[in-house]
Amino acid sequence: VFHVHVKDFHVRAGTEADPGRGWFQSRAGNYLRGSILGHGSVPVMQCLRLIRKGGYDGVLSIEFEGIEDPLTGIEVGRENLERFLKSLPAWGSAGCALPPESADRSAKSRRTGRGRHLRARAVLSFGEVLMR
Repeated sequence: VFHVHVKDFHVRAGTEADPGRGWFQSRAGNYLRGSILGHGSVPVMQCLRLIRKGGYDGVLSIEFEGIEDPLTGIEVGRENLERFLKSLPAWGSAGCALPPESADRSAKSRRTGRGRHLRARAVLSFGEVLMR
């Protein structure tokens, strides 16, 4: 694994009524809407446990495709990710510290090709600091 990209979605079954604006349909027919990391339907903690168990020790990137303000979505998503990582023994114990606010990161937002929502991305250098 060279890169881990984390994001979250609200998921509705394709058998339900179309939830309307802000949602799109997956290839499997389910309805998806981007979410702040930790607020959606993706089992984020389970995913983090699995990537750590697999030995991943690289950077974690947060991508946000929700309907909220993109920079707020990234900020809250980062707070959630930091809290999740602290709660996992492999990342949060043995004196491992989170990077300071000045850690290498970037944030940007843009309109997606579909023009339906904004996407924001923050690349956080947790890497070696968190995964010792």
